[in-house]
Amino acid sequence: MLLNWFSITRLGEAGLLLPLAFALILGLALMRAHPLWAQFALRLLLAITITLISKIAFFAMGFGIPAINFIGFSGHTLLATAILPVLFAWVFISKEGCFSKAGLALGLIIAAIIGWSRLKVNAHSSSEVITGWLLGYMVVHPFWKARIQSFAPMKRLIPIAFTALVFIMWSHPQTAIHIPSYTWEQDIARWLIGHNKIYTRQDLHQKEESKQP
Repeated sequence: MLLNWFSITRLGEAGLLLPLAFALILGLALMRAHPLWAQFALRLLLAITITLISKIAFFAMGFGIPAINFIGFSGHTLLATAILPVLFAWVFISKEGCFSKAGLALGLIIAAIIGWSRLKVNAHSSSEVITGWLLGYMVVHPFWKARIQSFAPMKRLIPIAFTALVFIMWSHPQTAIHIPSYTWEQDIARWLIGHNKIYTRQDLHQKEESKQP
C-alpha cells in the first residue's frame, strides 16, 4: 500500500484503536497489573468523554475559540496518543517488568505524526491537534514509572499479537470496524437542540468577524 496522509490518518480511527484499547486493558487485567489497568481505563474514558463534550458543545451551541480556530479536541490524535504508547511500552517491556520508556516515546512520536496527518487532510486545526495530543498524554503519563510484577517473557507475545492485528486491519480497510463518531456527535447535537441546524467552523469565524469594527 502506498503511504499517504490519508492512510496514516486512519491509524487514529476509533474503529481501529478502541478495540485495541479494550484488548490492552483486558490483557493488563489478566496479568494482574493492578491498579494500572483500571487507571488506564478510567483516564481513557474521561479523555474520550471530554473530547465528545467539546465537539457536541460546539455543534449544538457554538462553543469554540475563534482566536485559535478551536471547535473541539482531535479525537484521532487523542486516541493515538492515549493508546499507541501503551502498546509499544508493553512490546519493549524490560525483563524486570518495567514498561519501556523508549516504547512510550516511540508511541508518542507516532501519535504526533498521526496528529500532523489530521492537519494535512484538513480535518482539524493546529490547536485541536495539539490539545488532543496533550489530553492523550495525560492518559499514558502513569506508564513512565509503571511496572508489572512477576513478568514472564512469553507475555510479551500479547501486545505483539495486538500489533499484528492492528497492522492487518490497517492494511485492509474492509476488515476494520467503522465507527461513525463524527456523524453520531452531530446527531446528538441535533437531538439536544431540537432541530437540524448545527454550528460549523464557518459559523465560528463569521461570529468572530462580526465582533470586529
